[in-house]
Amino acid sequence: MLVDFETERLGGALAEGGVTLATEDSLPPDWPLDRQARAFLTTVGLPREAPLMRFDVDGDLPERAKGRQIGSYSFLPGSYAIVLDGRTGRVYVEDAISGTHKLLASDLSSLVHLCELVAMLRPDTGRFDRRTADCGPGAVAAMQRGMLELVADTDPVLLDPADDISTFWRTQMVMRPLAWIARPGDDGLAFDLSGGFLEDEFTTYDIQRYEDESLPALLTHAPTRHFLRTHGLVREARPVSLSELAEPWEDDGQGYGTPPRAEKMISLGGIVEDTELLLEGDTGRLYGWHADDVLIPLNTDVSALAFTAWALPQIRRLDAVHRFTEDDHLTAAATFTELLASVDPFGARPEAENIWPSHVEDVVMEAISAPWTNEERPLRVPYDRPRAESVYGAEGLVTATDFPADLRHAPTRAFLAEVGLPREAPLLRFDLGLQEAGPSGFFRLGSFSYNEKQLILLEGETGRVFATEYWYSGQLTPEELELLASDVSTLSYLTEAVARMRPDSGPYARDRVQCGAHVVEALQEEMLRVVRDCDPRLLQPWEGVSEFWRQQMLVRPLVWIGGPGRDGLLYELDGEVLDADLTDGYGRVYGKTETDLPAALTHTATRRHLLETGLADVDTAFLEMECVELPTVAQVYEREEDPSASFYTEFDYDEEDYPRPDGAEGIVRLGVIVEDGAVLLDGATGRVYGRYMDDGTEYPMNADISAYNLTVWLIGRVRRLSAEGRIGDEHRMLVETLLDTLAMVDPGAYPHPNADVQWHFYLGDDQVEHLAG
Repeated sequence: MLVDFETERLGGALAEGGVTLATEDSLPPDWPLDRQARAFLTTVGLPREAPLMRFDVDGDLPERAKGRQIGSYSFLPGSYAIVLDGRTGRVYVEDAISGTHKLLASDLSSLVHLCELVAMLRPDTGRFDRRTADCGPGAVAAMQRGMLELVADTDPVLLDPADDISTFWRTQMVMRPLAWIARPGDDGLAFDLSGGFLEDEFTTYDIQRYEDESLPALLTHAPTRHFLRTHGLVREARPVSLSELAEPWEDDGQGYGTPPRAEKMISLGGIVEDTELLLEGDTGRLYGWHADDVLIPLNTDVSALAFTAWALPQIRRLDAVHRFTEDDHLTAAATFTELLASVDPFGARPEAENIWPSHVEDVVMEAISAPWTNEERPLRVPYDRPRAESVYGAEGLVTATDFPADLRHAPTRAFLAEVGLPREAPLLRFDLGLQEAGPSGFFRLGSFSYNEKQLILLEGETGRVFATEYWYSGQLTPEELELLASDVSTLSYLTEAVARMRPDSGPYARDRVQCGAHVVEALQEEMLRVVRDCDPRLLQPWEGVSEFWRQQMLVRPLVWIGGPGRDGLLYELDGEVLDADLTDGYGRVYGKTETDLPAALTHTATRRHLLETGLADVDTAFLEMECVELPTVAQVYEREEDPSASFYTEFDYDEEDYPRPDGAEGIVRLGVIVEDGAVLLDGATGRVYGRYMDDGTEYPMNADISAYNLTVWLIGRVRRLSAEGRIGDEHRMLVETLLDTLAMVDPGAYPHPNADVQWHFYLGDDQVEHLAG
């Protein structure tokens, strides 16, 4: 679960309507299959009432296309069903008419937590009470940012503007904070709109102010008279249109008659077609009236009407950024109506008696753009040629000039022609083989550098980028594709972020920044946020989503555990870090004393490092290190002649089967590798390498002992990440990510993809998967 609700039940604002709780007997035996979802329904439950939502899980649970219905939108209960996918635990909102569904939450805990966050946004009580909280444009913007960040921290994929993600939470988090534009007025009006409130939004001509002598004598409500003189109202702010003030009410002879309490009413103009906007002179309240005997409450006073006029343009601006009304204007209209009711309960009536909902919907519909088609949907991230050249150089970019007819996504065509993609990037290569015949509707951008058969394909209609191992004529199935990026701009942006994350140069150079466990954690979070901010779906452990970026952003920062080494060593590692992390089956550290080190180890820096830090062991049967004394290779050959010799590895050599290497007296054995291998240390230079003793074949491992210990620590940390579920089971990709990370500080350990080096042999064993947690 994304949010921990195990030790607490629903409380606060969400508990006001009660809790709906399922039992094991009330749930179908085969639904939900997701154990966490089942436990949540039976132990925590859901609120019966939440902002714009209702839930019921203790009764019938109707079957829907995606699962079973657990609730609905309260403003259109028959049209929008809230559905729990019992297999994955995800929650969707389903349009009952079209049958389409959009992700509402990644699990039930996220759903309830986000409902809590929205329920907290009450301007009349609690921590956000407008009478005591900060108000004003700055406060509104800060609250909007803060609420969106809370969504990102809870369930970041919900901020993804993709078509299959509901806009519900974006709508709530940017519209509801508009209520904090101003405090309640000291004169009893709903808002204190001093300080140029309307002038900041509308021109001087747009605002109608009234001289005192032009105000009708019937208007005896002093705060209203003062407001109309000082602040005024907006002449045209659809659906409101002002006219000259008129009183007393007179029948115009067109058959509409007179409104109730006509002797107290002043006409301000029109609210919608054939509906009069009336101001009650002695109370300052506003009503709508349409040729009958019913007055429909609109606003408690003119300041609330001014707020309404101000808020509608804000929604238009917000929509241009967040696109929350593109295909869900009904939710936007319902949210706006609740926003008005939260600051002005006077007009909050059932929809059938309320003028605002349907007409706000009309205004919202007018304000928004038509939904984009797949072929014109814009790219997500601003990214231009100069920026790309600053990372890769002009020659390091490849562009396209000739496009297949079926590559119809216009923004992608423009990007590939004007900006291009890097020829070489960490673990990726691009050559833009767009004209090559392949799967229907897909075009080759490049491949993964360690596996040319692991292709990077572009979907011609939508501009999405996928990874796949399949290349054939015909239609690829969803199971054969993994999303790598939502478009080429996010692909470029994330590729750049990884390319800039280098420990030897640039903003993260280890000789210029601090290093340590806290730095690793901070850098991991920073890099994950880069992904969340531009393409949050890429961090989800879902079927059909590549884990490439999760691996890059979690594994690469690990090299910042230590700084540059002393005395010529590559790395400075804290022995306490090794001791703390290489435990519980993820490795171990053997401390060394002077008596454990042979005289043949003359490399001073290596001796110091072993004495201060120790010798790390990956703790597997395939690679086993000496736990006490470090013998020379010559000593191991002489073991049979000295029965008192005792070595942890118990691995003897005889010259008949294992030819003695030259200079065996100066070579130290650190450990053994399964199948006749050994991890050796050159006592004079400190170089670490692997040797297969039966045939004498040698393979590079590390430049020195500090890089070796770092490698073992990296393996242990990656295994922990795997065990914690933070990275998935794409083992080949994970091996290449770790080795490419290691190569940033020890290039000889993995000079190029698929290099014949000992660590690649060890980690690349798909039968064992040493990096699996």
